[in-house]
Amino acid sequence: DQAAQKTADDAQDSVIVSAGFKKDLMTVLSYMDKLLEALPDEKIEEFARSEQFDVYKRLFTELGLA
Repeated sequence: DQAAQKTADDAQDSVIVSAGFKKDLMTVLSYMDKLLEALPDEKIEEFARSEQFDVYKRLFTELGLA
């Protein structure tokens, strides 16, 4: 069943992190977000088109920063 496989895959992709690590990660991401805002528009657009931006957005969503 595809739904069961997706659930299993999602569970495998999940990483359990300590509250302290999560707080540190949130702090670093928030700081990096402020640094990104200071970049020239062309660099921000370049980042927005990159594969890393998808990860960046996902981290913000998963950590409740979005």
